[in-house]
Amino acid sequence: MWQDLLWIITAVVAFKDYFVQKRNTAGKLGFSPHQKMTVALMIFSHDEIGD
Repeated sequence: MWQDLLWIITAVVAFKDYFVQKRNTAGKLGFSPHQKMTVALMIFSHDEIGD
């Protein structure tokens, strides 16, 4: 199952630039693709979408 999730994350990162890990103006790394996908899946599973 973990390999399936990694495959999905890799496909999403290749498709959507939002999920790529980037640095902010201070040079610190932002959230990883794994963290962003986890939050997205939690939002979908709880049927709540933020503003």
